Parts: sequence; structure tokens; C-alpha cells
Amino acid sequence: MSKKYLMSSAQKRIYTIEQVQGNSITYNIPIAFQLSQSIDVEKLTIALNEMIKRHQVLRTYFEMIDGKFGQIVEEEYHFKIEMRTDSIQPLSKIMDEFVRPFSIDLLPLLRVCYCTLVTGECYLIVDVHHIIMDGGSMGIFLEELSQLYNNEQLQPVKLQYKDYSAWHRKKDKGASKQFWLDEFANGLPEFELFYDYPRPKEREYRGETISTCLSVEQTKQLNQLTEKTSTTNYMVFIACFIIFLSKYSGSEEVVIGTTMSGRNHPDIQNLLGMFVNTVPINDTIQPEENFITYLDRMKHKLIRIFDHQDYPLDEIIEDLNAPVCENKNPIFDILFNYQSNGKLDVALGDSQLTEVPRDSHVAKFDLIFNLGTVENQIELVWEYDVNLMKKSTVERMQQHFVTMMDAILADTTKPIGALSCLEQEEVDKIMTQFNRLECELKKEATVINYFKEQVEKSPQSIAIVGVNQTLTYAELDHESTKIASLIQARKAESEIVAIIAAREIQTITAYLGILKAGYAYLPLDPKSPKKRNKEIVEKSQAALLIDFTVAQQDDDFSIAQVTSADLKSVDDLPHYQPTVLSKDSLAYVIYTSGTTGEPKGTMIEHKSIIRLVKEPDYVQLDQPNILQTGSLTFDASTFEIWGALLNGGTLYLSEIENLVDPDKLKEMIETNQIDVMWLTSSLFNQLVSLNDQIFSALSYLLIGGEKLSNYHVSKFKQANQNTHLVNGYGPTECTTFALTYEITDSFMQVIPIGKPINYTQALIFSEDSLCGIGMLGELYLGGVGLARGYLGQAELTNAKFVENPFKRGEKLYKTGDLVRWNEDGQVEFLGRIDQQVKIRGFRIELKEIEVHLLSISEIKEAAVQVVESKTSAEKQLIAYVCSTNDLSSKQIKEQLREQLPEYMIPKEIILLDSLPITKNGKLAVDQLPEYKDNLNKEEKERPETQVQTNILAIFKEIINLDEIGINEDFYDLGGDSIKAIRIVSKLKEQGYSLTINDILQYRTIKELSQNLKQNKKIALDQSEVTGAVLFTPIQKKFIDEQLAEPNHFNQSIMLEFSTEQLNKAKITKALQAIMSHHDMLRAEYSGGQSIKTIDTVASFTVDHYDFEQESQPIDWFDQTTEIYRTVQKLSNSAQANLSLANGQVFKAVIYQFKERSLLLLIAHHLVVDTISWKIILEDLEAAYKKLMKNQQIKLPLKTMAYQKWSQELADYSKSAALAKELSFWQETAAIVEKSQLQDHVSAERNNRSMILSTQLGVEKTSELLTQKNRFNHFYVNEILITALTRTLANVTGNSAVSLLMEGHGREQLTEEIEIDRTVGWFTITYPVAFSLGNSSLEADILEVSRSLNEVPKNGIGYGLAKTIRPEISKNEPMVTFNYSGEFNESQQSEQLFTMSPAPQGDEVSPNNQFGTPIAVNLVIVNKNLNSNIVYDNRLFSEEFIKKVSERFLVEIDQIVRFLQSEPPQTTVEADLFIPLSWQDCPVKQTIQPSAMQRMFLDTLEETMVYAPFELHTTDQERIEKAIKQVVEEQAMLRTSYSYQGNQYVLHEHQLNETLTIPFVDLSTRSEEERFLFQQEIKGKMAAGFKNGKSNNLYHMLLTKINKQTTILHLLISHSIWDKYSEGIFYDHIKEYIMNPVKNPKVVIDYTLLQSNNKEKADLKELEEHLSLFKKSKEYLYANQEPEEQFSISFSTLNLGEKTKNYYAENHWAFILYLAQIVIRKNQKIDNFKAVPVYVVHENRKYLPADFAQLIGPFIDLWPMLLDQSNSSIQEQMQQLQQLKLENQISLIDELSKIDSRYTSKEIYSINNQTSFELTTETFAMTKKQVEKMTHIDGFEIVINKYLDQLVLIYPENISQKNQLDKLLQKACDQFELELR
Repeated sequence: MSKKYLMSSAQKRIYTIEQVQGNSITYNIPIAFQLSQSIDVEKLTIALNEMIKRHQVLRTYFEMIDGKFGQIVEEEYHFKIEMRTDSIQPLSKIMDEFVRPFSIDLLPLLRVCYCTLVTGECYLIVDVHHIIMDGGSMGIFLEELSQLYNNEQLQPVKLQYKDYSAWHRKKDKGASKQFWLDEFANGLPEFELFYDYPRPKEREYRGETISTCLSVEQTKQLNQLTEKTSTTNYMVFIACFIIFLSKYSGSEEVVIGTTMSGRNHPDIQNLLGMFVNTVPINDTIQPEENFITYLDRMKHKLIRIFDHQDYPLDEIIEDLNAPVCENKNPIFDILFNYQSNGKLDVALGDSQLTEVPRDSHVAKFDLIFNLGTVENQIELVWEYDVNLMKKSTVERMQQHFVTMMDAILADTTKPIGALSCLEQEEVDKIMTQFNRLECELKKEATVINYFKEQVEKSPQSIAIVGVNQTLTYAELDHESTKIASLIQARKAESEIVAIIAAREIQTITAYLGILKAGYAYLPLDPKSPKKRNKEIVEKSQAALLIDFTVAQQDDDFSIAQVTSADLKSVDDLPHYQPTVLSKDSLAYVIYTSGTTGEPKGTMIEHKSIIRLVKEPDYVQLDQPNILQTGSLTFDASTFEIWGALLNGGTLYLSEIENLVDPDKLKEMIETNQIDVMWLTSSLFNQLVSLNDQIFSALSYLLIGGEKLSNYHVSKFKQANQNTHLVNGYGPTECTTFALTYEITDSFMQVIPIGKPINYTQALIFSEDSLCGIGMLGELYLGGVGLARGYLGQAELTNAKFVENPFKRGEKLYKTGDLVRWNEDGQVEFLGRIDQQVKIRGFRIELKEIEVHLLSISEIKEAAVQVVESKTSAEKQLIAYVCSTNDLSSKQIKEQLREQLPEYMIPKEIILLDSLPITKNGKLAVDQLPEYKDNLNKEEKERPETQVQTNILAIFKEIINLDEIGINEDFYDLGGDSIKAIRIVSKLKEQGYSLTINDILQYRTIKELSQNLKQNKKIALDQSEVTGAVLFTPIQKKFIDEQLAEPNHFNQSIMLEFSTEQLNKAKITKALQAIMSHHDMLRAEYSGGQSIKTIDTVASFTVDHYDFEQESQPIDWFDQTTEIYRTVQKLSNSAQANLSLANGQVFKAVIYQFKERSLLLLIAHHLVVDTISWKIILEDLEAAYKKLMKNQQIKLPLKTMAYQKWSQELADYSKSAALAKELSFWQETAAIVEKSQLQDHVSAERNNRSMILSTQLGVEKTSELLTQKNRFNHFYVNEILITALTRTLANVTGNSAVSLLMEGHGREQLTEEIEIDRTVGWFTITYPVAFSLGNSSLEADILEVSRSLNEVPKNGIGYGLAKTIRPEISKNEPMVTFNYSGEFNESQQSEQLFTMSPAPQGDEVSPNNQFGTPIAVNLVIVNKNLNSNIVYDNRLFSEEFIKKVSERFLVEIDQIVRFLQSEPPQTTVEADLFIPLSWQDCPVKQTIQPSAMQRMFLDTLEETMVYAPFELHTTDQERIEKAIKQVVEEQAMLRTSYSYQGNQYVLHEHQLNETLTIPFVDLSTRSEEERFLFQQEIKGKMAAGFKNGKSNNLYHMLLTKINKQTTILHLLISHSIWDKYSEGIFYDHIKEYIMNPVKNPKVVIDYTLLQSNNKEKADLKELEEHLSLFKKSKEYLYANQEPEEQFSISFSTLNLGEKTKNYYAENHWAFILYLAQIVIRKNQKIDNFKAVPVYVVHENRKYLPADFAQLIGPFIDLWPMLLDQSNSSIQEQMQQLQQLKLENQISLIDELSKIDSRYTSKEIYSINNQTSFELTTETFAMTKKQVEKMTHIDGFEIVINKYLDQLVLIYPENISQKNQLDKLLQKACDQFELELR
């Protein structure tokens, strides 16, 4: 018996989230208690069931009831406890298994587990769903449970949670509603932290926690503060937290959530239920306000919030109309949570419950700040979303918060803006590591002095190359001196000379001349309005204006002028008088947009230019060829001009046309060998989109000016590995670049703007406090690059150039950019603080545009905003104005153009009656209308021709306007050169011929259309078709299959119509027209196939279903939603409702939502195929558009009728052509019979037809479609077929493979046949057989190509041939291949119908089985190859199909890469593996090997070391030179050995210059072939050393893997090599490849090591130790049992925290403790005997420093005796270590002198390799290698580390296999207990 009630608001919120999430533990509340002793489980069960009777909420579940949120209370429920007894798992593992999702529509929503461990501990674990209990309820629950268990009486419960829920719903909440509306009267704050990772589309609720506690002193200060201010800890911390978030976000407005208990009525204090409510707190931080004042303000705010705390959050969200989306919480994403943390003093009988702490792995919000108390300390717990934030970030935030708290508690009167979050250590890091200390530039560091150096150094080198002129350095010097003389002769009083900066060599020459004359140049843009240039000249008080573009002076300018005419009389002027300049002299002034509406002139000095281009640390400028790209008035030209001319390079000038044309630009770069270029990011994006190889020849490409596009950067990096791509950031005030970041990764979520360049300082401030890592603030720049200030604007200069608080007397420039430091010391750009923006590289002050708008007398209000285009990443200026007269947008623009340059003209001007404002009088930006919906519609001239229509469509797409007239100016529409590039590209795609210059010149669509051509179409018979139609072979196959449900075998498509609601009458009429037009849509099947007359379509109707909700927010990929299930059910019904007999073969269903419609079209497969749908969609679009305009429907022409086509096939079946095919199909049938697949029967066969879907990926699909292969006419479908046949041969092991091919079937059997626009089922199937059996990929490709080419007429005759010779189809292939080509779902903007992912229903009944048991269906959708494998799971398992699918994608990739590669070079592989020989090289000296070396020489074959090294170059010559250099430096690499008498001898040889390293190019081979070759390298190299074939000690081989990578394979004897040698060798090779050595390093004589041993003072103690070791060894192993068998084992050991600490201090003692366990267990040695072992030690630290970088076997074996005493072991090690330090001896050498059997394999060696810690990859590889080992050769115990675990590899006695692993872990656990 149950009763139903409505949910509370809190329950409804949780229920909704649970439904969206599906199965999750987000709202589980688990808690575990350790019991002091065991309890009576039966008694606990009774108590729990009493609790469930007592509290209805414990027997409540939840579901929707008649569309309402309902809670169902069961009358009774019997609860059972889960039991776990004697568990060997740790509690954490048990908890992970116990805490699992609840089904909230089922009981119980509470779980309890009683658990005992084998170690004796007892635990009680409780898990409850948040929907029935909150945190406060848990204490009540446990207290009452304890009382019931202890047989105590409880007071009856007066109320139940359902009663509270009902009371709360009826409560008058009007006052609370108004309170919350008032709280957010100014709208919702746009507050959000900037996270480490982008916010995922859907939340996963995965979280982690970190925590800390306040110190005793901080707690004491906090208590004093709360007492003084009459506040609580909650109030103080929430105030601190909001201030902290303001500092971290850079936003003064902050909004967070906080939890309220909700128990504000005495009757519900002891009630179980979900009472907690979460409410928002929003506040505005005032930086000048001190903390004590702010705290008082926050206290009163919180008191008011407490009064309205039970107003449901859901209703606040609804009242405020807060946006709701799937990956964010409405209103706030950060929560402040106060936890009382009252200690639960609970007992069950005599058993005391102690709560076990547990970390949360759930994140309900982005960040939760939990404030609580633990053991009388204030605890801060930070719970964060791991999908958004790194642990290191949150740890840093925690430290910053605690530091800020310290500052507040130390001085509560300090202004909030001055509070710091940084400790001194972090400040030092920012000042000295993120910024570098630089020395001063010398006083003479001027442009002129450095230019003079270059003239003297290389006078005849080319300095500048222009369009029609070239100047050497000497000529440039001479020409510029003439201009300097001309300027000096004018005796200008001002230090500034203005110049019209045309893109000509003469402008650069003039810049140089102006500087030589002692003046500074002021460039003016020749394209700017004269009025603006005149204004700049007047404001600058320039003394002279140079304009070499004209011969006559301009009377509009009132200052002295120099023109091209003046240059002719230069020879008559006095000689040039050199001036004395210093680094502080003014070099140039550049004017940019200003906030006051006036342009401001930035003054740059000589030293700033020198710092930019001389010896820069961000780019290589060694005689560079630099292409000048931007305007000469743009400050990037400073870098381009002087970067070339002050470094002996060449500056190239070009026409703009060449810079924006991808082909011309690429040619220019390559022809002129350009090294360095600068581009704005927007131009870079456009050029890379068109051709990502344009810049491949550059050394450096610097980009910037705006935020970079990750997509275009990634595209560039993948295509250009050798070009350095640098993100260059810097305002004009810091001389072009201030920070740079070289982009090395192809895929970056965030691209930093970088670190400060040389002589530059970068600091980040929030108000007056320095920002630390991760904190948002304004970027301040300092250093030599800083401008002098703004010309004539002292007030503005003082405002923007402020005192540097860290360097007295120096300035910092306030950039206005919002940034933060990342962990690596790189600056990340996050946006602008002020209104200043950059568009296409131009810096614009929005205020300046507004000032000019307001200067127009008719305009009374104006606001300018930047918007981002919805169809591109471009920014656009939009102006909103209110005028007194009827001014048009065009008139306003015309007036602005008189004052402002083109890039400052708004894209659109929207006329309003008034500008919207907030309550505070600020502009309400969010209330401004969207510009695209408010365009001033003026008369537009419509297109007159088809060509104009085509151009118009492209203009609309690129310029992103709905209405464009063919007579409108390209520039007026918002066009620019970048958009022109895109338009030309689009027109070229359509086959038109046009240049960028044509668009810039002609400007209107009308004029452009005159250069284009038109296409024409041919008409066919369009008359009505009726009557009988012959069955085609594919239709006959369908009939013959006799399907269970033949009516339910369809194809369908779901369309979305988003323009408005679909008109049912019009859509019916459109579809009736289509059915009339295409005869097969009127087919019926009653004893045959026939076409009904057109008049029958009048009865066709469309089904229609209305839905009240909006469709836009529906996630159709979420199959759990009610709307999805509803539509799926209706669609399934429609799919099953066709009737062949009644001629109902076509159906349509409308799903009508509020703002849009869905249209489901269904057709029986007998009448359509894939191509048919494309035709139907095209016709539907055309028909409905006509009806919307109330015009007559006119559909595109159809081609040959299907009726006639079926007759053509019948005629072909009787032809001689088909008769010739019969023998081919018979031969094919023979191979098909051999190729039959064996059944791989699935264990689960609940469904006959299954599907497995995968995708190749967009990038690889692109390669597939565009590959240029070495075989002509090898098409995409052939590649796919080859891949599939190789897959099947590989997976089945059968070289005979056959496929049933599916083709479109639209073959042109005769010249008269045209069927490309005919609707019908044309598909054909036919078998193709292949006999692979080939060892190479190339042979398989040729076999497939041959087999496919032999198929007559693409297989169309097979279906007909079967009717003549039925035996050929006795065995058909079991796999169907169908490639449908490209079906592009991306729709153009003007299309009415687009594809929708809404459910279409099941197209084919599951009871129908048609075709082969496996069908591989391939189609390219949106540039991605989709593979859908449909299979009969009665015959094939999912595992088998997965194997086929995975292998298939691999094969595609291998084939594409093989086809793209060059044919492989022939190589005699046997020669590759012959060891390097020193036979012909003179012996330099003979070396007596050490004891270790003799040991390794004795076991040469077994102790060879294989080491592959990855080199990021394919320059074979460079690699060989580097290797030779290393070989020359390292004696051991020039060593061979011989056996003389009974001793080994080493021979050091002189380097032979003819030494060559074998090289093989594998880059042209398939991935599989490369893999197999490299798999065999080690074995083949080792074979050369077997049986003494060679006296050499190593061999090398180089393999080229791809265009960028070579692998150096080294196989080397341990006698000349150790683990450290590997790093030395690799580092030196890489160093010499990058920087070939001109002066070789001094070669160290290896024999010095032997002669370096000092006279042994007294080794008596050592001799005694070694003698005892020898005796112990002989005694012990004389008593060992013979013939013991051993295997290799692998253990990973978990260490406790105390053991980890012990190991950190005493790692050898702990390692030898574990080693003893292994040895004693293996060898059955009791604990009283000492165990002799060798301990492997790296020996370099005991040798002179010269040997640190020497390659060789610097290993020593320390003979040690192990006993049960750790102190004894440590004492031994210390004594041996002291001996080695004092005498530099080898212990194993000393032992070998008294023990000839020192190499005995019975001795265990202990090899500690923890310094080479395992990675995830090497861990897996090592474990796999150990698993493969079948025998051991000697006893070695290897110790390593993986994460927090110790890894042991050791021999284990087979008689006790697998015992040691448990024994070792138990020993570790015991060790932990003993340490306690």
C-alpha cells in the first residue's frame, strides 16, 4: 500500500539532475565508521527497520505522476543489511564497491553495510541518497539509531517530511520573492573564473579535494576579530572568500552560492529529510574600502539573506530568468559551504563509532569552499571539478587564500585593493625567474650607429628590395644622407619630421635620413583622410612634412614641406653634418586611437628599437631576409625595417596584392628565400585556411595583433614542422613586442602570449596588489622597450606610465589587458579591461569612435560595441545611435569617413530611440538589440542573371548579411582584403575565374558578374508514367528472400525546419507534387509491380503531432529523455505502417514544436536508394520555397523513368555482351566457395542483427580523399576494398577473400540512358573474389586493382547472369561492401530543411534478415568516413566484428601512407647488420679490462644492451657527423677485444674517418612493415656477435621513420657501457646535431682511471671483509640443493606513509630487507645465517669529475653479507663507501684478486634502478617482457619505482611459485605497523 504526494522544491531539483545524469553517485552521501568492537547485526537490523517505520522519508521513492513531480511513500518496507566478513580488501576498496548509483524510482534509497576485515577491524558503512536526507539529517539518523539499538524509548514523531513539503508549498513567499528580485535588480553578474581546461559540453561531476587547517595563531586572531565585530566565522570567511574570488577573477562583481540548513522552524529540528536550500550571494567589491567596513556590510547582507533563506533556489532561477544550460549551474558555479562538523558521539551498545575520513570524488559545482572544524582546528576543504581545474591550481589558490587571510587578520583596516595573496617566495619567483635581470644598454646604442656598422661591414650587400628598385647598404647610406642634408638645410625647430609613409623604398630611406639628421620620424598613412593627417601634424607640432608621392606642396598643411621635386636639387645643399645621438634620443612617434576621442602620439626612443632587434631572444636575426607586410604606420614595421637593416639582412617590399594572394605570396617567399615574416593573426588565419604550406620555407613566422585561432595554429603546425611559429604580443607603447611565445605543439587549448623578451619586465596587478600564478589582473610592462610617453599629453602619460613599485625611478605601462601567469611563467591573455580592442591588427579605442559619432550634430547618444561574427571568428564594430533627424546609416558612415580611417568605421549602425541603461545609469549592454535583426533595410537592387545570383550567395555567406543589393559597394558591406580572399576562393570552387584585385577594383556584384560565365542544362521527357514495371535484379532478390515483414523494409530521413512552423497544407501539396513527378513513389505491389496514376496522390496525407515545448534545447542524443522516447515511439509506428499491396510506399510525419518543426520522410526501399533521397530533398526544398511565396511549383527536370530502365536491364540480359560475362562469374564463384568464413558464434544471441559503428576521423578521411598515389587510377573505393580484403585475410588466415559489392547501379548501358535524377532502387550486388597470399602491401594493391578492373560493367550483369546460370550464386560472399561516397550534411544558410538527429524509428523490422551475414557500409558524412558493420550475431560474435573493424581502420591508414610515399630504395639488408669493424684502424693503446669488464666479456652475447634513440632530423650527413664526434671523444666507443692466452685484452683504436653508419629508409613502407622490420633489428644485430663472429663490441644502424624522425639503433656490450652512458651518449648526439662542434673536446684517456688509484694506505679491514664474504659464499652454496628450477616474477608493492618516509631516508636498508626475504625463501636459508650478495653501485661519484661525462662500464659490485639487523647492513655500507671515497678502488676488482670464482652465477646481485623511475609506458613494457621470460641466467633482483609503488623483478623457486608476491607485500605491511 502506498500514498502519493508532491515533491519538495529541493527534491524536485535533485530529481531533475538525476534524470539528466542517468546512473551516477553525484548525490550519494556515504559515511563510514570504525567500530571499537563487533556488534549484534540482528539487533541493528531491527533498529534500522524501526527507523524506517518511524520516518516515512526512509520508505519514499520518486517518479513522475501525471506529469507532476511525485514522491511515493510505502506503508511498510523491510530493510536488510549488506554483509562483508573477513574481507582482505582495504576499506577504501570496499567503499568504492559499496557506493553505487541508486534508482530513485525504487526502494531503498538507503544502504547499510556491516564489514569485518581479516585483520580484525569492524566497520559500519552507511550510504543514503541526498533526495531523502541532508547532512543535518545524518546526525539525527545516527543518534536515533543508536538509541533504538540500545533499547531506549524515542518520543513519537509529530510531523513527517511530506507534511513539511506541503506546508512549504503553501507558505506565502511573496516578500522573499521580492527580496531576491531586488538583490539582482541590476541583472545577473557576468562572473566566472578562468579555468585550466575548457568547460566540457556535458558535466561529468568528477571531483577531487584538497584541504588545510589554519594555524593556532590565525585561529586566535580570527576569534578576536569575530568577537570585536559581533560576527561569526561564517561571515568572516564568506567575506574573505568573495574578496579572494574578486582578486582571482579580476572582476569586482562576484556571485556565489551558499548552503542554508532550511530548518528555521522548531517542529522540524529533529526531522529527517532534504531541508537544505542553496541561495546566491552577489556583491560588488570596492577596492578602496577597508576590510572591517566591508565585513560589517556583508554581515548585514547575510542577516537579510537568512530571513529569506527558505525561498527555493529553483524559484529564484525562474524569477530571474537565469539561463539554464547542460554544462553550468544557473546563477553561480562556486559554492561556499559551512559545515558544523559537530563530532558524532555515537555508540551501538558497547561499541563506539569513530568516523573514517573519506575524500570526495564528486564535484557538484566548479568549486566548493567547505569551512569546518576538525579537532578544534578550522579546516578549509576545497572540492573542485577535475574537468576544469588542475590539482596544482587549487593547491595554489588555497595557499593564496591563506596568505590573504594572514594579511587581513594582521591589519583589518587595509584597503581591499591593497591586500596581497602572495608570499615573498612567489614574489621573488615572478621578479627573478619569470622576469630576467638584464644589464644596461650602452649609451651609443642608436639606430644610426648600428646601421653604420652594417654599411662598413658589407657595403655591397643588398639592403632593400622594392617592386622596381634595389639598394645596397652603401646606396641606402648615400641616399639617406642626401635626405638628411635636405632636412638639415631646412633647420627645423621641432625634433619631429612627419612623412607620408607610402609603401616604397623612398619611405624607408627617408626614415633613415630623418634619424641621421637628428630628428624623429612621424609616419602618416596615405590612405587616411587628409583631415586626420592634418590633425596629427598639428598636434605633434612637427617642423617638417615629407611627401615623396607628390611633386607639389599641399597648401592645406601649414608647415614646411619636402616633395619629390626637392630631391632633384639635393646636390646644391651643404654637406651633411653628423649629429650626436644617444640611446635616449627620440626615434619615432606613432599615433594610435585615443580614449578621449583624440589620437595619441607614442614616443619611442632609439634604445627601444635596439632592444627589439639586436640579439633578440625570441627570433634569429642573422642577416635575415624579412618581408615587410603591414602598413609603414603600423608599429610592426619597426621590427621589419630595423630587424633587417641593423643585422645585415635584406628588407623586401611588395605590393599588397602579392601579400593577400596565397599563390603569389608563397612564390615570393620561396623565390626570395624569405627567413622572417610578421602577420596579423586574422590574415594568417585566412591564408592558412587556403593553403597551409604557404610559409613552409620560412624560418620564423611571427603572428599576433589579436587573439590567435587555435584551429589555424594547429593546421599550420601540423603542416610546417620546421618553421618557428611565434605568438608576438606588444602594445605600441612597448615597441612592437613585449612578450613572445614560440608555439611548438600542434594542439593547444590555450596559447599564451608568452614571457617577456630581453630588456623587458612584465608584472600583473589587481588594483595595487601584485598578482601571483593563476590570478587575473592587468598586465603592466616595463624595461628598455617602454615609450617615453605620449607627445604633448602629460596627464595621459602620467595616468598610463606609472611608478614601478619594485624599481625606484622606473616606469611601468598599464596595458589594460586582462592576463594571468601560468605555472610555466608564461602569460595568458584573457581579454581587455577597457574598451580598447584590436581588429585585424589595428588597435582601436571604442571611445574615440563614440566621440566622433557625437560630434555629428544630429546624434545625441552613441555607443560602440564589438561583436563576434556567428559564422566566423572575426570581430566587427557595431554602433548604436539616437538621432534628432532621420539620418541614414549610410550618411553617418560618410561623415565618419571624413574623420576616421576605414578600419574604424562601424560595420553597421543601428538607429534607436534611446540607449538602454541599468538602474545605476550604466549602458545596459545585454539589452542592446542584435545587429543582424535590426539592419536598416534600404532599397536593394536584385540580381538579374544566374551569375549575379551565384555571386550574391557567396557574398551573403562571407560577409554574413541576409540582404545585399547587387549595386552595393564591397567596402560598405564590411568587406576587406581578407574577405576578398575568401570570396575569390569560393568563386574558384564554382569554376569562375576572378582575382582579388578584381573584387577590390570593381566592388559591386553587378560589375563583377561581367567577368563570369554561365552553365546550361539539357531537358528530358517529363510526361506521366503509369502501368507495369519489371522487377530489377535487386528487387527480385528482395521478393525471393520472403522476409517475415516485407512491408517494414524502409529508408528514411529526419529533417528540421527552423524558419517557422511547417504549414501542413503546403508540405502536403509539396510532397504530392514530388510523388506526381517521381513515378516510383506511386508504386504498388499486388501480384507484381506497377505505377499508379498521378491523380491517386490526392489522397496522400501527412501525419501531424503537436508538442507544447520548444525543440531547441532538446538533446536528441540523450535517449533517456521523455521527448526522445515519445518521438521514437511515434516514428517506429510510422515506419511499420507502410503497405506494399495498397501502394502506400511513401509516408511523411510532422512533429510540431513551438518554434520549429521536424519532418520525417519514409519510403520503402523497393522504391528508393541513397541517391534518390538527394533528389527528393532537392525537390522538396524547391517546392516548399515556391509555396511559401505563393508561387506555382516547378521542380527540376527528372531523367529516364525507372519503368524504362527496368526494360533496358531486361534487354541487356539477352544481349551478347552479357553472354560474354558468364565465364567470368563462374570463375569468381570458385574462389567465393573457398573464401567462406567460419562461424564465430556469439554466446549472446538475443538479436539477429547487430551494428558496430566507427569513424576514421576527419584528418585521415581528408588524406584518403586527397592522396596523390604512385598508382594511376587507384580510387578511394579501391583503397577501402583493399583494406577490407587484407583485414579479412589477416583476421581469418585465409588468402581467398570475396566480397559482395554494393554499387549504385546507375550505369550508362547505352549513350541514350540518363538516370542521375531518377528516383528508384538502382542498387546492384555482385561478388568480387581476390587471391591475396602476397607478402607485400604493393602486391595486394595490384591484386585488388586487377580483380576490380576485370569486373565487367561494374557488376551490373551479375544479377541478370544468375537467372541464366543459377549455379554461380550457390555460394555467395558472406561480407557485403557498400561505399556510398560523400553525403554532406552541412547545409547552406539559405536552405529551409536541414538534417536533424531526432529519432527516425527502426527502418527495418528486426525480424527481417536481408543480405549477407556481414555488411560493411561506408559513407562520408561531414568529411568523416563512417563505418557501420551490420552483422548476424547468430553467426558472428561482437569480439570478432570488433577485431575486423579495428584492423580495417589500420589497414586504410597504412595503404594511404604507402600510396603517398616514394617508392622504396633497394637495400641489401644483410649488409645492415654486419657489426662495425675496427680491424683496419690502428691500435692507439691496449687496456687491461677490469673485473667487471671481464665478467661481461665472459657473457658477451647475454649481456649485450639494446638502446634505440629517437632523433628529430632525417639529415643523414648531420647525424653521422655527430656520431663520429661522440666516437672520437669516447675511448670505449673505439674499442675492440681479443683473447690472448687465457686473458681478455681491450684495444683502443684511432678513429677511421671512413667510418659509416648503415642507413635504411623505412618512411616509404607501410606502418606494419616498419613495425616488423624494427621488431627484428635487435635479433639481427645480435646475430653478428654470436660464436665469436666479431671482436667488436657494438653496432649501430640508422632507420628513417618519417619526414622528421630517424631512429639510431645501438647494440653494445655491457663491458663498455652502463645505464648512465645511455644518457651521456644521447645528450651528446643531440647537442652535436643541433650545433656541430668546430673545436673538438679534449679526449679523456680511459687508462687514467686505472692509474689514478692511489697507493692503498691500509686495506686490511677490506681484505678481512672480502675473505669472510668468500668463505660465507662457498659454505652457503656448497650446501644448496642441486637442480632447483627458477622463474622470473614481477611484484608491485604498496607502501604505507610511514614506510615511504623511512624509505626516503634509508632506501638501501629497506631494499636489502626485501631482497633478504626473496633470497632466504628461494634458497631455504634460515634467519641465523648471513647471506652473501653483490650490490650493484654506480661508480662515477667515486671518481674524479673528469669521468662524469665518460661512456663506459662505471659499475661496481659491492660484496655484502646480509643478516637480520638493519643497523649491521647500514654499517657495512658506510664502511665500504668510506673505503671507496678514500682510495677510489673497485671492490669487485679487489675481490677478484682473492677469489677466481667471483663471477659465480649463484650469487644474488641487487640492482637498484629507482633513479630511472618507470613511466606508465615503460612499466607496461617491462611487465610484458618479464612475462615472456621462460628461463633465468643468474640471480638478479631489480628494484624500481612506479608512481608510489616499489617494483621488484626477481627469481622465484618454481616449487613455491606465487608465494613471494604475497609474502613481500605482507612484509611491507608489517614494516608499516612496526614503524608505528
